[in-house]
Amino acid sequence: MIEVSPKKVDSVKYIIITCSGGSGHLQAAASKKNEIKQLEPEIQEIPQYDLLLEWAPLGHLGVDLNNLYAKRGEVKKLDKLAKLQTVAEALYSSSVYVHLVKILKNSDIEHIINTQPLNIKSICKAAHHVNRLNRKEIEKGIKKPIRITVVMTDLPSIYATHFFTSLKDLSPKYKNLITLETTEPAL
Repeated sequence: MIEVSPKKVDSVKYIIITCSGGSGHLQAAASKKNEIKQLEPEIQEIPQYDLLLEWAPLGHLGVDLNNLYAKRGEVKKLDKLAKLQTVAEALYSSSVYVHLVKILKNSDIEHIINTQPLNIKSICKAAHHVNRLNRKEIEKGIKKPIRITVVMTDLPSIYATHFFTSLKDLSPKYKNLITLETTEPAL
C-alpha cells in the first residue's frame, strides 16, 4: 500500500511538485512560492512534494547520480541519465498518480505548480480524475477545477528537451489543464 506524505492539505489552495535533481527545479519552486505569497498574502502554507524523493521508488538514485555528475561536470553522463527519462516515466507513473490522487481527493487544492519534467501525464491524469470526481461541486461553484502550471526551468533547445518528453504526447483533455511558464532568457 502506498502511503501519502503526511502534509496538511485539507485547506490548502496550492501544492508544488518539484525534484532535487539539480538546483533549478528547487529554485523555481521557491520562486513560485514567494510569488504566490506576495499575490495572496493570506496563504500561509504551500506544501511542496519532491517527486523523485517522495513518490518514486528508488528515485533517490536518479537524484544522487544527477547531482554527482553535475558536481563533477560530467556532461556526457548527465546526457545519458537524461535519456533514461522515458524509463523513469514508465517506472514511476502509477506511483505518482496514486500519491497525487490521494492528496487531491480530500482537499480544496485548486492549483498544482510543477517545476520538474517527470510524469507530467500522470500529474494531469490525477488532476483530471479528481476534477471528474468533483464535477457536480465544480458545476455548482462549490469547488474550482484543479489546474496545473508547468514551470519550465530550462529554455527549450536542441539539447534541453526533457520537459517536452512528457508534454508532447498529452491528449487535449490533459493539455487543457496546463499553463506553461518559462523564465525570460538573460540576453
